[in-house]
Amino acid sequence: MGKKNSSTVENRVYLFKDMGAAFLAEHGAGLLGTEAQRAKVLRALGDIAHAACVMADHGDIEGRRIGDMVAQGHKKAAKKGQ
Repeated sequence: MGKKNSSTVENRVYLFKDMGAAFLAEHGAGLLGTEAQRAKVLRALGDIAHAACVMADHGDIEGRRIGDMVAQGHKKAAKKGQ
């Protein structure tokens, strides 16, 4: 990943803030649950952060392609973890 300008970084932060807040409003109670429930919520927040970065970095691309890029990133990360 190359150097990002400050507006792209700000876009990442704002997108994550909004999407993360919406997710936590619905699923935040999981942070008070079991270790497995907390891990699931934290993993989802990581996924949201990744999606926010892809969206901010590639805002000129249609939504379906953004979804493909996010999913592709998860496939690559899963292979690294093996």
